[in-house]
Amino acid sequence: MSRRRGESDDIVPERQPSAVHALLRPDFGTTAVPTRLPRGNGRLPPDVAEASQRARLMNAVAYVVAEKGYAATSVSDLTSHAGISRTTFYQMHKDKEDCFLYCFDQCSRAHLAAMLQAAEEATTLPQRLWDLLATHLNIADTNPWFARTFIVEAQVATPASQAGSERARETLTRWLEAWFAEVRAQYPTVPARHDLDFTLVQEAVSGHVVSCIRHGRPLSPMSAAMTRFVFDALGLHGWAAHVARAEGGFGTPLA
Repeated sequence: MSRRRGESDDIVPERQPSAVHALLRPDFGTTAVPTRLPRGNGRLPPDVAEASQRARLMNAVAYVVAEKGYAATSVSDLTSHAGISRTTFYQMHKDKEDCFLYCFDQCSRAHLAAMLQAAEEATTLPQRLWDLLATHLNIADTNPWFARTFIVEAQVATPASQAGSERARETLTRWLEAWFAEVRAQYPTVPARHDLDFTLVQEAVSGHVVSCIRHGRPLSPMSAAMTRFVFDALGLHGWAAHVARAEGGFGTPLA
């Protein structure tokens, strides 16, 4: 494809999958940027142009890897779907793995930040856990390509992404431990739990989330059931019963 003098280095195909143009949604904490760069002299400022390129490449990674898997994805696949040249790609990343890990890190951080913010804004301890889980599931449902790529595929794509996935799960385990410590401080009659209990609960929830994403099952409708499961698993049967009855006001955590 030939370019006129002064045109952007980006290659903008006539037609791309809509997923490539759907930037990370607001619940991922990103800022909207242009999905196409102007031709000719109407160039964007360099920082805006780079932000557009990175956003489109991130969407391309999510879409292509979700469709083909990491191993079968090539740099050409990514540049074609992102509408950028190979020159632009290699100015930003040294190779496919570097690009994937950058996108994985950015999305994981945004995903976790959204979850923690939702929990922080809750007014009660039981609602804090429920809102954390509900936000997690909603993000996965509203960003299916990102969920499949950066939650499911990242677990097996590269050793570095495997380690990153493990760190993300460990962060959730540590959050659950800290949350339970607050529960016991407020309700001293709640029995202590073994450290392994929190890992088992986190792995059970995470494993179910991965399975649902892999099989295309919606997760948001499961937020109440998952919250009830966590309460029961940690001995908070009073709160679990409240979720099951869908009553107002959580009351005591013990049955």
